[in-house]
This record gives sequence, C-alpha cells and structure tokens, in this order.
Amino acid sequence: MRSFALVSVLSAAFLLFAAAAIQINAYPGGVSGYTLKGPSPGCTCHTSSVSSSVSLVISGPQTLQPGETGNYQVLMTYTSTISKGGMDIAASAGTLAKVDNRLKVLNGELTQPSSQNAGSTTLTWLFKYTAPMTPGVQTLYATGCAVKSRWNHAPNFTVTISSANPALALTAPAGGEIWYTGRTGLIKWTSALVNNVKLEYSPDDGVNWTTIIASTTASAGQYSWIIPQISSQNCRVRVSDVSNSQLSSVSPVFTITELAYSYLIEHLHHNNTMGVSQDSGKLVILKGVVTSSAELGDLAFIQDSTGGMALSTADFPQFGSEIKTGDVIEIKGRVQNDFGMTRIDPLVSYMKTDSLKTVTPEAVTIRAILSQQWNGFEEYEDKLVQITGVTVLSSYSLWSADSMYTLTNGTDSIEVYIHESSSLAGTVIPRGQFDLAGLTAQRCGHSPYSSGYLILPRTPDDISNITGIPEENADIPSAFSVLPAWPNPFNPSCTVAYTIQGDALVNVSLFSSSGELVQMLKESYEQQGYHTLRVDAGSLTSGIYFCRVTVKNSEKQIKTAQTIKLMLLK
Repeated sequence: MRSFALVSVLSAAFLLFAAAAIQINAYPGGVSGYTLKGPSPGCTCHTSSVSSSVSLVISGPQTLQPGETGNYQVLMTYTSTISKGGMDIAASAGTLAKVDNRLKVLNGELTQPSSQNAGSTTLTWLFKYTAPMTPGVQTLYATGCAVKSRWNHAPNFTVTISSANPALALTAPAGGEIWYTGRTGLIKWTSALVNNVKLEYSPDDGVNWTTIIASTTASAGQYSWIIPQISSQNCRVRVSDVSNSQLSSVSPVFTITELAYSYLIEHLHHNNTMGVSQDSGKLVILKGVVTSSAELGDLAFIQDSTGGMALSTADFPQFGSEIKTGDVIEIKGRVQNDFGMTRIDPLVSYMKTDSLKTVTPEAVTIRAILSQQWNGFEEYEDKLVQITGVTVLSSYSLWSADSMYTLTNGTDSIEVYIHESSSLAGTVIPRGQFDLAGLTAQRCGHSPYSSGYLILPRTPDDISNITGIPEENADIPSAFSVLPAWPNPFNPSCTVAYTIQGDALVNVSLFSSSGELVQMLKESYEQQGYHTLRVDAGSLTSGIYFCRVTVKNSEKQIKTAQTIKLMLLK
C-alpha cells in the first residue's frame, strides 16, 4: 500500500509539472482564438487578467467597398522593453493577410511565427484586410503580449463595408508628359462596376473635347491612342462611363507636340503624281544660306548644297531686319504646296548660325527649268539660278511691280515676275541680250501641277552682261504714262504706278462710276521717273472706280491726264 501510495504521489507530481511546462511554453509558434472574438479571450496561459502596462491600437481605413483590400496596423506600447512580443489578430468576416514574415495565418487569424524582441517600448504589426462582398459593419480584433504575463486587448475596430458604387480613375497620362503626334500614347485607367468607357482629349485645358473612342471595354484598363496632329502644352484626357457621363476622371495637363526631323533640302523636292511634295504636311528642320531675305517681301529663300527652299515669313515681320541675304540659318516649319511650289509655311522658328556667305547662281537653260520632273524630282525648284543670253518681249521701257514679263533665248521662253517688293520695279528694262539671275518658282492654277514655272529676280544686280545697245536716255521716260494697277480687282488696297518725263505737279484722284470725286489721293511736285501710290479703299463699298492721274509741267505749263479703271470686290 505504501509503495502504491508513493507511486501515486510521484505520478501526480509529474503530471502537474508537465502541465505547467506545457502551459508556460504553450504555442511558441503562435496562437489563435485569444482575441475578444473568441469565447475565451485573453492570454490566460500567463495570467488571467489584462495588464494596464500594455496597450494596443488598431488603425487603417474605416470604410471599404465589397471585396476591397485595405492596409492596417496594430501598435503595441509597453512601459518597458518589449522582449517577448506576441499577437493574435482576427476579423468578424472577411480575409486577413500578412504583410511581412512577422505574422503568419493560423486558423484564419494572424499570429506571430515566433516571439518578437522589439528592443524598444513599441512594436508595430502590419497586415491587410479584404472586406467581404456583403455590405455591413465588420470588426477587427487584436490581443497581444509584450512580455510573459503582460498582455491586453485592443479596442475593437469597426470597418463599414459600404454598398458597391461604380468608380473610375485615370492613371495615365499622369501629367507633365510630352507626347508626340503620330506616335502611340497609352491611356490607362482603373474601374469598378463600369462596363464601358468613353475616351476624349482636350487641347485647351478642358474647354473643348474631342472623342478618341466612343466606347471601349472598361475592364481592359488601357487604350493605345494614335496621337493626332495638334500642338499644345495644355492637353488633357478624360475617361467617362458610357452609361453615366457624370462618372468621369480627367488627367492633369500634359503636352502634345510634333517631332521634327532634319532633312537635306533636296529630299523635299520629290513629288507625287499630282506634282506635290511627298513630304507635304511634315514638320521639318532645314539649314541653309539665305538667298533672298526681304527682297521679295515675306517670301524668303534658303539653299544648301542639295537644293533651295522658299519660306513664308509672314508670321515674322522682323525677319527681314534680323536676317540678311548671305546669313546661314536653321529653320523649323511645315512643308506645304502653293500652286505647285513647295515651300515652308508656316515658318515655326529660325536661328542665325553664321553670316557673309555667298551662293553662286547655278547656270541653267530655260529648257532645263521647263522640263523638270514635276511628278518626280524637281531639281531646280526654289533654287538660285542664272540663265544667259535672254531678251525681254516687252514694249515698256521700265520694269513694273507685280508684273509678268516673257524672257526668251530665241528657242524657249519663260515668265519673269517682278515682285511688288523688288527694287527692280521702276528701273530700265534692258534692250538686247543679257544674263538674268533669280529664284525659280511655280504658279500653276490647276492639279496636277505640271506647268507654271517662272523666275523671280531680286534686285538690279541680278541683271548682268547686257550686250544690246541701250537707248539714249533710256532711264528717262519718253512720255507720261499710267500703268495698270495691281492687284485689280482688289480688296481693300491696290497700287497705282505712273511715269513722268519731267518735274511736274501731280494730282491723283479717285472717282466713282458716276464721275463723283470720292477722294483726292495725292497732290505734290515730283521729279521725273517712276512713281507708285497705294490706294486704300477700306472704307468704300464694292464697285467700279476710276483713278485719274493729272500732270502739269512746271516749265511749259502743259497739263495732261490719264485715267484707269479699278474694281473693288469685298
């Protein structure tokens, strides 16, 4: 009996010791069911009551959409160093997930894989919570210990699972990008409960909108957009729900511009079957020597080693004062067709890089100019050339501005145009043969642009090697003459030109078709020679008018007059 009793006592003692050992080292790899969610909350294996020296706080989004995932944390604070940190996190419904290896999933809850030594008085546990698909209010729970026998519960944290609402958010472009025309831009967005979306763009910061695509699947989340030919620093993209345009998202401002490529000028004179440059419409960068700056008004020319190019400088009135013939410039602009003539219009920018360069006119024949491949390579288009041994078919003694003349070498003939800005206007037309330099151009009134080649001389220096015998006093007009006005018909102004053979009092007046004086345009003493007068009819109505030029010789007191008809079309 004694031995049996002794054995019983020893067995009981062993069982108590083993149980205590198991309880002290219970769940070294984490626990579950210890939060306020469970039926027996608390770390009662260590002590049966919470410790005020330990506090826990859950933080994170308080509202989620059904199925949405939020980021959360539990902050543990202890009055001393946390050396045996443990944690149990639970949710009333939904799914918990770890963020790092300091937590693991156990029975649908989160717990530590091993006790954590924070080395400080605080310890943060990060986790993710995915809401259930049913709207309602859910609760997050947390219970943790800082050291053995020091534990506490976190205040319950409620998360409202709101009713599902459609959502749209544009993510690209994100603002500040530079997108280039003709290339592909990737528009991106996120959506929820939206079937189809509409995409639009605005070049003016949202004032006006143009449709990119009327409807595309929302779940695709992206769309490859071929960027249109616009240039703006105030572009935006908008994505909206096709079934509810009020649900939309607009991008921040970004830039759309065109990528310009550098070319040799020759490349731009290869034409299609209609006589139009194959590069028409392109934004290009060219570099060349200026062969005409302001000699031909707002039509300038440059030339490189391969060819010449005309430039419209109408948008840069200061061009002629800043850039001189012989300067080297780099320009950016768009290739356009103007009645068969390839030119840069508009000119976007220009920069002077050198000066005092000379371009020698290329010696060509009239036949070579006329037989260019208008539907292939127009070799001489916009180039500075020189034709030799030509004569003018004209009975006039002076060149008139804005007038066309015929030049011939006895076999072929070509038109020469005296620009209204050319200093040739009013100078003597050579009699006999001479050499003429100028810029080749084209003015064809129909498509295909297969004809209309002409020469544009710039100054009197473009005429050389006159071999004919000039008339005596050829620079003095042989008689008083009023030349045809240009342009005519006109709107709102035109130029009247006249020559007088001696110093005289000149009166220029404008009359209506009924003979009523409308306006005296000029009355003054003028010297012999060629004169022009600008007629401004901006305040007049459309109709037929007559311009009468009256000349009174100061010596012989002889008074003569000539009248020309003008047509104002508004």
